[in-house]
Amino acid sequence: MVKKISLYSLCFLLLFFVEAILRPVTVFGVGPHYVLCGVAAIGIYEKERFGAVFGLIFGLLCDFAGGSVFGSQAITFMITGIIAGVLVEVTLSQGLLSTLLITESSVIIFSGIRALLYIVINEVEPMSVLIYILLPKILLTLPFAILIYFIIKFIHEYTAIGRERKRKRQW
Repeated sequence: MVKKISLYSLCFLLLFFVEAILRPVTVFGVGPHYVLCGVAAIGIYEKERFGAVFGLIFGLLCDFAGGSVFGSQAITFMITGIIAGVLVEVTLSQGLLSTLLITESSVIIFSGIRALLYIVINEVEPMSVLIYILLPKILLTLPFAILIYFIIKFIHEYTAIGRERKRKRQW
């Protein structure tokens, strides 16, 4: 269990570092949500508890690093992790399409609410916000969600192999 948590934490620290500090991929100053992709994937594979905890912790880190309302990303990421875990137990499978569905839905809802607030507060034209903020965020998140999904899946399977070895030794 310690090995699993350590690997996931290391992965999420890397995702946080890339999202908050490096920002290697941006269009119109907007980048993808790397951490949100990881939260959705970990919620799919490790159920809602892991998703909620990692979403809350790394959402708070993203709130500290970003200029958004404090706690907004933490709550959003935590809810995404919970929903991912619950949906896998109820209806969805542990697969790439499920992860993409949950990730993109979260990005659309979360960024949509932030865009609406931005439009109301700054009295900006809605189409410019849609074209220059929302669409790049949605489209940039998609390919990275695929990549991050496979990283989380690898960690999940790698730690599961370790558990299988221990079970065989006990018998």
